[in-house]
Amino acid sequence: MQKFSLFLLMCTLVLVSSPSVSHAYTVTNKQAVRINDTYTLYLISYAFGHKSRTFMMPAVASRGETVDETDLEYTLKTPEGLTVKDGVSAATIWTKAAKQGDHYTTAVGTSTSFTLAVLHAKSATSSRANTLSVEALPFTIGTTKSSLAKHELAPYTVSATGTAPLNTNDE
Repeated sequence: MQKFSLFLLMCTLVLVSSPSVSHAYTVTNKQAVRINDTYTLYLISYAFGHKSRTFMMPAVASRGETVDETDLEYTLKTPEGLTVKDGVSAATIWTKAAKQGDHYTTAVGTSTSFTLAVLHAKSATSSRANTLSVEALPFTIGTTKSSLAKHELAPYTVSATGTAPLNTNDE
């Protein structure tokens, strides 16, 4: 029953965090939900589009150093900003855009919303991880490959500091 409740919670959070889009690229919403003392769900919603070209965005999110150059790369950090390398996390990118291989494609003249969802299970040594940061967000406009600059990635950060665990008791 708890697994089903957790699934419903995640689906509800995705629906609630679905952004409206209006800019070429922008963060539209971000949330961190401590499910319990072990699991934290991080959500960052963003939108991309171009008035005269197609956009290709990563369909894969990877954590840490062993990422493909076409993946969205994220890290987990301590309150002091130190990268946490242990603990287990699973990531996915949700969107209505068409998936083609390892990327999503947006139509010309439209802006499409994406949501990065990362579920992190803390280990004894990663228990201080409380912030998720996107470190690389590559994309292709038409046939030109590019990536957001470090200063453009600053809004792609969400912290779980101060969030209380959800009450998951089946009472």
